[in-house]
Amino acid sequence: MTSNEVTRLLEMIASSYPSYTRQISQNIEGMSLVWSAFLKDIPFSLAVEALYRVVSKSPYPPTLYEFKKEVIELIDENPLDAAEAWGQVMKAVRWFGIYRADEALESLDEITRKVVEAIGWNEICLTENIDTVRAHFIKLYEQYRERKIEEKLMDKKALTDKIAKILDSKNQDVLTKNPKYALTDSKRGSRK
Repeated sequence: MTSNEVTRLLEMIASSYPSYTRQISQNIEGMSLVWSAFLKDIPFSLAVEALYRVVSKSPYPPTLYEFKKEVIELIDENPLDAAEAWGQVMKAVRWFGIYRADEALESLDEITRKVVEAIGWNEICLTENIDTVRAHFIKLYEQYRERKIEEKLMDKKALTDKIAKILDSKNQDVLTKNPKYALTDSKRGSRK
């Protein structure tokens, strides 16, 4: 985002939280400098989408950390929450049972697999108190997921690569859906 886009974003935040408008407006210049440094690799449209999600979730304006975290969650490849991940585990238990643990673990996404490995596949399959195991799973899942998000927040290159990949796929969609924009092979004069 450009500094002008960051300023627009901050004005949108101020407008979304009327109780904080004056406070944000007084600090908008300094906030714009700091936010611009941390959000320069994020497209404005993605930032607006993240702002929409933040406004929908919180009665308070986001800090830079909360905003960037929302962007990460927005582009995250693993959108499962803990309850959905537990459902995935229970499906694997029914499908693979205790004796096909390797296949079951392969069927799970990365975070879910790590949590199941931490608890133990046998423990999950053989427990007599599934509610306790479920509660333990959900607590661990949230911790692992939070740690993964923290890693992504700290890894600027991974974030910019992911955003570039998303932008490339969106641009490819535009190119493939509209023949007017299709790339042509200049040597052969044919479309790729």
